[in-house]
Amino acid sequence: MEEKLLAYKNLEQEIKNQNAQLNQLRIERSKLTTDITTYLKSSNSSYVWDGSKYEYTESNQFPSLTFSYVQTCLEELIADKSQVEKIMDHLKSRRVGKTVVDFKQIKLN
Repeated sequence: MEEKLLAYKNLEQEIKNQNAQLNQLRIERSKLTTDITTYLKSSNSSYVWDGSKYEYTESNQFPSLTFSYVQTCLEELIADKSQVEKIMDHLKSRRVGKTVVDFKQIKLN
């Protein structure tokens, strides 16, 4: 058991290190993305390089629906607060979750 816990702890540290590197790479990529999109937008043209065509684009991304957002929207549409509460209770009761089995480390000192 101790060997497994040690291996687990080592893997946790490696994952932490890899995530730090990955975050740094994402930061660098984000800076390059800004530079490239700024160039493409200002030149108002595409760029062909290495067998690919690069174009400036814009798209809308929407966050996940939350219960608070749904409730706000319903309150704008339905004057009867009890109906809004009934709908919200129904939505919350129908939501399906999943059980995740894991363990946690508790430091003793």
